[in-house]
Amino acid sequence: MKKFLALMLAMAMLLALCACNSADTPAPNTDRDATSPAEDTYVVLKLSEQNAESSINATYWKKVAELVNEYSNGTVELQCYWSNSLCSYDIESCIAGLCDMLQMEPTSVSDVCSLTSALSAPFVYNDIDHYAKVMTYGSDTLNYLNENLEGTGIKFLGGFNAGNRYITSNHPIYEPADLKGFKMRILQSDIHTALFNTYLKAAGTPMNFSDVPAALMTNTIEGQENPLSVITTNKLYELQKYCIMTGHMPTTMGAWINENSFNKLSANQQEALIKAIKDGQTWIHEYIADKSEEWTKECENGGMTFIDESNGLDIEAFRDVANNLYDDFADEWGDMITYIKAAA
Repeated sequence: MKKFLALMLAMAMLLALCACNSADTPAPNTDRDATSPAEDTYVVLKLSEQNAESSINATYWKKVAELVNEYSNGTVELQCYWSNSLCSYDIESCIAGLCDMLQMEPTSVSDVCSLTSALSAPFVYNDIDHYAKVMTYGSDTLNYLNENLEGTGIKFLGGFNAGNRYITSNHPIYEPADLKGFKMRILQSDIHTALFNTYLKAAGTPMNFSDVPAALMTNTIEGQENPLSVITTNKLYELQKYCIMTGHMPTTMGAWINENSFNKLSANQQEALIKAIKDGQTWIHEYIADKSEEWTKECENGGMTFIDESNGLDIEAFRDVANNLYDDFADEWGDMITYIKAAA
């Protein structure tokens, strides 16, 4: 009987101890996104970039890779694949999971969500600070966009402006009428086609940029449009006499991520990636600003003449023509332009 009583007493003490330990154990955090893991396990994200390792894009992504590794305490590694060596330059590659992340100009994603091309609307940003406010994950504009991307399998995390776009030509251009019938390479997007072919009356042709130098030399095209970094690094000043500083659109390099890839990151890792993309944006914008004078001098030394408002460019006339797009794309862009302008 004594042994039985002792056993019962021991069991009672053990149950009491378990109850105390249970009371001291914190409840699980129900605020955390249930789709993302609780712990910061090591994760590799594979990024596909269409441009070469020598490009301004690669300079940006190398910085982002460095920052996300730092911010995540080494638990997130961003592996970058240049020149489409991982998969094709197609948002479907990211949706299908052939890459975790993809750099793609938002206008090229408009077939998935028509709102995206509004991010590159002509003359919509007041300056680079306005652009940065809009193109930061968590801004009202990108929140609105990502709400509309739900169900597509991708998210947009922001991006950077590789430079406002300028037209290059072998004859001077001062006003929209000078572009009538002008054979030029344009990006394959509805917004570029509308601006150059419909309203500026140019003869724009979509073309891979790798084909542009040969097309210029054979006079298949008379000109093209790109940011100063591309004009300089590809030595287009050897093929074109004039750079017309219209600055008609930003060159947005967008950071797209597969939704499942984003959800495999912990909340801390998601925050680290978003912060790396944002801080990388600030860093690359400063880098481009510092390099712009050097690029301009290189082009001038190569024989290129710059045309801006100081020597006859009627930039307001180009703005007036571009304003036609806002009515034409009103339904496709939804409230995007309202959000973008409010950010100013």
